[in-house]
Amino acid sequence: MSGTRSRRMPTQARSKATVEVILQASAQVLKREGWARLSTNRVAKVAGVSVGSLYQYFPNKEALLVALVRGHAERQLSTLSEHLIGLQDAPLEQLVPTTVRALLAAHRVDPELHRVVAGEIPPMDALAEIRSVQDHFAALLSMELKRRRHEIREVDIELAVFVLISTVEAITHGAVLRHEQFLDDRLIEETSLLVLRYLER
Repeated sequence: MSGTRSRRMPTQARSKATVEVILQASAQVLKREGWARLSTNRVAKVAGVSVGSLYQYFPNKEALLVALVRGHAERQLSTLSEHLIGLQDAPLEQLVPTTVRALLAAHRVDPELHRVVAGEIPPMDALAEIRSVQDHFAALLSMELKRRRHEIREVDIELAVFVLISTVEAITHGAVLRHEQFLDDRLIEETSLLVLRYLER
């Protein structure tokens, strides 16, 4: 696992700018040419930096991918959090569509990168970054459902969270990556109806 970690974290503005350019170039190559053709040499050329400069921060292309996916996961989590702020006391009928909308918005954060990560990248350390977002969201959803125990039917909360996240994830993932014609309020309404029917007494 240590081989996929960044060599050092940039602290100065110039170093941070260099790392950002390298990561943007990595994303460009990955989305345009795929994981198989991603290489440190190719990324350095697109970024306009020397391979030596790249190696100061990233030992190999796996480390580049981990950093890319970590940034992607952090942006997704930020999007989820922004949508769910202030819903602690909201009724289930309001929480559900807002949550569905939040998941859809999170999936629309750089969908091209999401498509490559989901469809081309072999299982590796980078996927742990995506799982960390899923685990964090599962914890949030579990907390909100426990808070509304009086509104939902008798069901194991952790099982319900697994069923809901798996179902909504599949729907939003499919819509963003393969069925963009459904990316409107209809999808949120239909998915919310599905979730509410599952949860309500």
